[in-house]
Amino acid sequence: GNVCFSGDVILRSSAPTNPAIVAATVIDGGGNGPAVTFGGTETTNCLLSGFTIRNGYAGSGGGIQGSGTLARITWCVITNNVATNNGGGIADCDCLISHNIIGWNAATNKGGGLYGCDGQVRNNLIVQNVAGEHGGGLGLCNGTIENDTIVGNSVVLGGIENGGGGIWSATGQVRNCIVWTNQAEFKPQISNALDVTYSCVQTGHVGVGNISLNPLFIGSGDYSLDVDSPSIDAGSYQSWMGSAVDLRGARRISYSGVDMGAYESGFDIVATQ
Repeated sequence: GNVCFSGDVILRSSAPTNPAIVAATVIDGGGNGPAVTFGGTETTNCLLSGFTIRNGYAGSGGGIQGSGTLARITWCVITNNVATNNGGGIADCDCLISHNIIGWNAATNKGGGLYGCDGQVRNNLIVQNVAGEHGGGLGLCNGTIENDTIVGNSVVLGGIENGGGGIWSATGQVRNCIVWTNQAEFKPQISNALDVTYSCVQTGHVGVGNISLNPLFIGSGDYSLDVDSPSIDAGSYQSWMGSAVDLRGARRISYSGVDMGAYESGFDIVATQ
């Protein structure tokens, strides 16, 4: 059934980093409103971790819905979840959103994967989401978007008013991301984002360290990087990476550098010389 947070609750499955446990530990919205909602009084001591969140309904954020008002802000940490088959994945959560798979959601409004999330969106796979309007992958997320793999998202409505199949309207930093094969009639990869660096963007994007070469995913639903990927060691080191892990639990920093996207390749350039 639906889960409603009020205050600093820790809700965690028995093994949040075990994909089999996450797949078997389900919060199902049953099409009756968002699957998970927050009251807006949560601090960073609040945690949602280790669940498959599905079948929630809303115009945006049918999977996980924050308070959505300036007076009441959701700061709950959202990590190691799968948000899938919702009316939009996550909306109005201004916290750390990390190590999640946010995929196959369909928002009738903006932000198929994420909408209005102004915290740190880090180390997530954001894949095959659909928005009716702007932002198939992410819409109006104005925090830091980094080391995310944003692939195959789309926007339904056409025209210059409806763009950003991958990312739409990001005033914060977009860094170390892979933004590939997203679809929209207007600027299908990234629309209305000025600070994009060290990212692999199909058709290219102005910014330091950006590339437009095929990232060479392993394929068949595996979005980790093949041995010849130009995204290996092409990212920018950040202070949080020292002891961090990628989406699968591998060390974020291994030999000479950090990879773009949510996954470290295991084929570091120094290691293969």
